[in-house]
Amino acid sequence: VKVADKKTKEIAHVTVHHHPELHNFKFDVPPLDYIISVGMLSYMQNPQAILRKLGSQTKKGGKVLFIDYDKFFYLIPNAAWIQDKEGLVRIFANAGFKVTVEVKNGLLWQYVIVSGERV
Repeated sequence: VKVADKKTKEIAHVTVHHHPELHNFKFDVPPLDYIISVGMLSYMQNPQAILRKLGSQTKKGGKVLFIDYDKFFYLIPNAAWIQDKEGLVRIFANAGFKVTVEVKNGLLWQYVIVSGERV
């Protein structure tokens, strides 16, 4: 997080955010055009609350892309809710996003790709 923040400090439209307290998530930034998250969705302790907060900070029409992983080595599952496509669509819809969920096979795991926009 520190390296990403340092490397993007000069780019005015990029913000790197890390919040150490998942139970008390605060996110005060200017309205967002894009949210990109790789490998963090399944780590969220309260995904609905965090996504609602992100939804409230995202401009209408703002894009969202979450990439996560499932079935590591095609044996070890991730969090159960990550595997539920319809559930993911509902969680994001409750936060104000219209998304699609794709699952693609990788070499050692499956990719779960959630993409869409703020409505």
